[in-house]
Amino acid sequence: MQTKTFNIGEYCQGGVISIEIRDTTVEVINRSWDFSKGSLKSSDQTNAPERDRRSVEKTNPRLYQEIGEFLDELTSSYYAALLIDWIKTTLNKKPVQYGASERLI
Repeated sequence: MQTKTFNIGEYCQGGVISIEIRDTTVEVINRSWDFSKGSLKSSDQTNAPERDRRSVEKTNPRLYQEIGEFLDELTSSYYAALLIDWIKTTLNKKPVQYGASERLI
């Protein structure tokens, strides 16, 4: 599972969005800023209280559209596009496989 928390701040409802990429689903979690951890964007907000969540199956042909619609409700189009790009990049990463004829340096 890959997880990334984006501390967006005032341009997002609650200020924090976490994305969890699991084996079969992509989950987008909207969180409320936890001021006990600090008020700076660099503060650790990974365990901030959850406000809302959307889970979409990876096999869903409308994966990016459904996530994009949910993100549009939570934040600006700029941050929604940034988060969608991170999801696309992360889902398209493939583990490096070395063939029998390749050398490892």
